[in-house]
Amino acid sequence: PNTVITSGPENGTLLQVATFTFSGSDNRTPAVDLNFECALDSTTSWSSCTSPEDYSDLVRGSHTLRVRAIDAAGNMDASPAVYTWLVAPPPFVTITGGPGVEQEESTSRTATFTFTSDVAGVTFHCWLDGRFNPAQPGNPTQPAACASGVTYENLGLGDHLFAVRAVDSFGNIGIWEDVEFVVTPPEARITSAPANGTTTTATFAFTTEPHDPSAEFYCSLDDRPFGLCESPKTYTNLWPGEHTFQ
Repeated sequence: PNTVITSGPENGTLLQVATFTFSGSDNRTPAVDLNFECALDSTTSWSSCTSPEDYSDLVRGSHTLRVRAIDAAGNMDASPAVYTWLVAPPPFVTITGGPGVEQEESTSRTATFTFTSDVAGVTFHCWLDGRFNPAQPGNPTQPAACASGVTYENLGLGDHLFAVRAVDSFGNIGIWEDVEFVVTPPEARITSAPANGTTTTATFAFTTEPHDPSAEFYCSLDDRPFGLCESPKTYTNLWPGEHTFQ
């Protein structure tokens, strides 16, 4: 007998289930008393099957179904029908690094995100606060390719939302994976200061907590206007009495 697979899933299907129909013929017209055996992803593991035949829980990747007809005398199709297709459910993204992953709050106005996909060779789309990839020319509201390590600068204080998705080679689009984070003002910490009863010279050292190398400092002595300053900051010729440094 001869075997023909008459229908099956599309190549690159999103579905992890598949339905096949098949038929057979022999030297009798019409063919009668034909049975069928199927082997999924194997050349040896044959089992009885009937058209239509369903398969489920298929993993991502290439699959091959073989079907052979057997007549009433036990003669088998020596060249089984073969159907090969690719199961390609939407790719999934994992955000591996960046604010919102490592900590919810950040004092830095620059944010860098790293991410991976469970599928090789995908294209990523990045999104931050309503804008796609900042390096994209043209319309910033349309998706454009980005890569792990994408960096956003000059972020405003407050809440932010970063999202990323993947698109595979068949055009299957995965869902957005996102993280929320907050850019907060850096907090200044005075690390050293003169003791009470000191001389007319006073030196102060300060930093940020947590440490932010990009932070700028503004200092004020005795409620005067704040001005840009660097650590350490020294004041001389102070008059006797009480002073306040901020």
